[in-house]
Amino acid sequence: MVLIGMVLLCAMGGVTHGQVKPAADPRAQIGTFIAYGIELLQQKRFEKFIRELATPAEVKKLEMQLGGLETTIEQFEKFDGETYLADFKRMKEHQPVLNAGGTIATFELRKEIKTTIILIKKGNLWYLSGE
Repeated sequence: MVLIGMVLLCAMGGVTHGQVKPAADPRAQIGTFIAYGIELLQQKRFEKFIRELATPAEVKKLEMQLGGLETTIEQFEKFDGETYLADFKRMKEHQPVLNAGGTIATFELRKEIKTTIILIKKGNLWYLSGE
């Protein structure tokens, strides 16, 4: 049974010379970025959400603030986590406006209460903009 599974994986391009292909980084595409963010927020994995989806510069800035990253995580636990979850779910329903270079994606989510989420592409990965 295991051999059949390995043959199928090889035939589908999932294995090369006995090695399993690593999973693609969910931050590589906007759609998978959003789905990954929703998953982390639903699981209340706020530290992982911040560390992986905020830009490295923003994470460093949060770590340097009074109370460190823990203060932001506590805020997510009390208030921001549910707000971000609702916004990420709305992002699935909207097409972002991309800049000419395709490196900044802007989501206008709510008109009555101005909510804009901006993603920035650094290298091959998308991150939440802290700006």
